Amino acid sequence: MEESSGKLSDLEQQICGDTFLRCHQSYIVNMYHVMEASGTALITGGMMVPVSRRYAAAVQKRYREIMFEEVDWQNDNS
Repeated sequence: MEESSGKLSDLEQQICGDTFLRCHQSYIVNMYHVMEASGTALITGGMMVPVSRRYAAAVQKRYREIMFEEVDWQNDNS
C-alpha cells in the first residue's frame, strides 16, 4: 500500500479508470489486486478495504468484468 500527501480527488483524476478505482471516500484500489469482493468490502493484499454505498455498484461491476477477463484468458491458453 502506498501513501500520498496530496488530495485523493486529484490522484483519482490522474489514475482512475480500468485498473484503479475509487471505492470509498478514503480509498482507491488497484482492481487487479482484489482477491475477493463483497457488497461492503474488498480483500486486497491481505487487507480489508471498505466499499461505500456510493461506489458499490461500480466496484462490483468492474470486479465482475475482471473476473470474466481472467476466465477468458485462461480458456484461451488451454
